[in-house]
Amino acid sequence: MIRWMRTYNQDPSHKKKVKFFGFDMQVARVAAVNVEVYLQKVDPDEAKVATAILAPLSDAVGEREYTNKSEEVRHKTAEGIKSLLAQLENLRNVYVESSSLEEWRLARHSLEIVRQAEAMHSTGPTGQFSARDRSMAENVKWILESEGPGSKIMLWAHNGHVSTLPIGVGEPMGMSLRKSYGKEMVVCGFSFDHGSFQAIQQGRGLREFTVGPAIPGSLDSTLAAIGIPVFAIDLGRAPFTGAVADWLNAPHLMRSVGALYSETPPDAFFAPMNLHSFDVIFFVSRTTAAHENPKYSEIEFRGGPRAERSP
Repeated sequence: MIRWMRTYNQDPSHKKKVKFFGFDMQVARVAAVNVEVYLQKVDPDEAKVATAILAPLSDAVGEREYTNKSEEVRHKTAEGIKSLLAQLENLRNVYVESSSLEEWRLARHSLEIVRQAEAMHSTGPTGQFSARDRSMAENVKWILESEGPGSKIMLWAHNGHVSTLPIGVGEPMGMSLRKSYGKEMVVCGFSFDHGSFQAIQQGRGLREFTVGPAIPGSLDSTLAAIGIPVFAIDLGRAPFTGAVADWLNAPHLMRSVGALYSETPPDAFFAPMNLHSFDVIFFVSRTTAAHENPKYSEIEFRGGPRAERSP
């Protein structure tokens, strides 16, 4: 896909290029550094203020421990971020003259990402899903608005995040985006029966896992029984009445593997899903794991540094 994108973008007849964007905001430290670097360029004195305010969220250790900080520290940090946002808005014209409108916009949104992350870390475990998904939806909207009229986006995220129906007590990103874009948006859920994938294992970092057939009675097992290795189901064409409609309207267990995985117990990584959370379901009988990228010797993840194969 990346090679195709590169070839497409190198063709001068394609005036509008294909781009990569990130929209998650769990990790604030990269965005915090972006803000500090920008302010060092346009307002060195304010950069010193920003460094002090953003210190609790500017490195991996601080960010992991932020939820354990006192309410006083978290309140002070939140108020400081709010004041920095106000300063960026108030001095927008001055800052743009010393940089560019695009640089200002990116710095402004980087600070907004820090604000989102701080708010998520301050909500406690029960509220983090909704806070994160609400912020991710806001970031997707910002990307589309920034790219201008007629822009399109293909967005990759976990089934739970793209769902257009509630997950537990939270409102997923897909549900929020559906309110904004309606049927302009097509949501695809992914299902598989068996195979390999990469995920994070506590204490071991990124590794490859291989799983056997899905548990009996699950959506994945039912789709595997059809005997077609790869197919898609357009739920928009499903009947409204009858046995098929009744089956589709009932919740079904579905594999739910995200960034983290553990081999025991494997049944824990199935969750009930309403199939009408999606417009389309893609099924792959056997998956193969992504290939390891040998370019980096060490990559930091939210849970701490992990070693990877050197070049």
